[in-house]
Amino acid sequence: MPGSRKAAAPVHIHGPDGQTHVFSPGDEVPADLARRVSNPDVWGDNAEVEETPEVPSDSPPPPATPTAPVEEDDSHESDSEIPPKSGPEGSRAAWAEYAESVGVTVTSTMKRNEIIAAVESAGHPTE
Repeated sequence: MPGSRKAAAPVHIHGPDGQTHVFSPGDEVPADLARRVSNPDVWGDNAEVEETPEVPSDSPPPPATPTAPVEEDDSHESDSEIPPKSGPEGSRAAWAEYAESVGVTVTSTMKRNEIIAAVESAGHPTE
């Protein structure tokens, strides 16, 4: 699909239909959902997926390209304190503030547990 991208890390994307779409490393993410991702670490070095040219069936398969694992870079971690997962100090507002401080986009429709899951899938600490 033109404009689609391959995820290099797990990602949860909230679509325009209000549904949460979950992709694993190596999954092709449709262009309309890929545009909603603000964290560049999700893509690693993966550019847009190109259309695959037709290859005659008698041709040998192309060599596999290894995908480098996404390395966690703690040098840009936020100084924000991680909110607790329960209790009044672990409110949706506290998690939304923390998520945005580490570069995770939070929408108004996301629930606290969805925000925590998005922070985890972006590779940031939640405990």
